[in-house]
Amino acid sequence: MPDRRIREGYLESARVASIGALAERFYFHLLLAVNDDGICEADPLLLKNRCFPAREDIRTADVPHWIAECEKAGLVRLREISGTGKKEIEVLRHEPSRSRGNREQKAVADDSVSCFPFSAFWNAYGKKVERRKCMEKYARISEEERAAIREKLPGYIAATPDVQFRKNPQTWLNGRCWEDELPAEHEPHTVHGRKGF
Repeated sequence: MPDRRIREGYLESARVASIGALAERFYFHLLLAVNDDGICEADPLLLKNRCFPAREDIRTADVPHWIAECEKAGLVRLREISGTGKKEIEVLRHEPSRSRGNREQKAVADDSVSCFPFSAFWNAYGKKVERRKCMEKYARISEEERAAIREKLPGYIAATPDVQFRKNPQTWLNGRCWEDELPAEHEPHTVHGRKGF
């Protein structure tokens, strides 16, 4: 089953905090109603019934207003289903308001169009441990940082040819090791000019 990526950062999202209480309630219910890709049909009656099935006091006429408020805040996107004349609503990925230093990281929304997608990083890194955790971390890395990773990773791999001594990929990402100097090549210790143990 695909990862329910859309829920991450809900409580920290400045975009969620920018909408009204009723729109936020609708948005929260929408998170539970969409499929694993964050998409469902945008018909107001269907959304009302899907998001609030047991609530008679919720009016279908309010749904378009809540959608518009969420769309204006950058939480959802409406798009036409090709050739049908119907619309679907897509919940956009959250960007937690956490920042590193003074800069805020902007997650890459669609990994397939990234300059260095996760699959390319994973295959190049070579040490394949804790894939899911690593993928979750990588999803929060900005496109600018991915370009830096793509540039620095080959040097790190060359400097650590023995995979068992290479950092776990998630550790490497968490430590922002692409910003570090490359490790020196391991040479045998010398004692009085001779190689020794």
